[in-house]
Amino acid sequence: MSRTSPTKSESSNAVQDLDRFYRALADGRRRTAIDVLKQRTSLDLDALANEIVDRESDVADPTSVKITLVHQHLPLLAEAGIVHYDEDAGDVMLRQSIVDLLPPAGLPAQ
Repeated sequence: MSRTSPTKSESSNAVQDLDRFYRALADGRRRTAIDVLKQRTSLDLDALANEIVDRESDVADPTSVKITLVHQHLPLLAEAGIVHYDEDAGDVMLRQSIVDLLPPAGLPAQ
């Protein structure tokens, strides 16, 4: 007989992945970065920072945006599986469509 429902451990892991995903989307700058990457797929860090500055009306300094991307936003987006960030090359790439990353229906709420 095949198993059709996830085990408690699988459900717990799925919920943790879901939490990580939504935490990554909770910040406006991360959503802006995703939106930029949806249009370009892959950019170097400087180009991504410049695009964000162009879109955010309250930010004028690409260097400060770049610092927050490197130390805060990109690691969180990468951990959630939304982007691939090559620290050595400074390249950022959208891994897959946000729609593809949405969790399947029916995950248990915790």
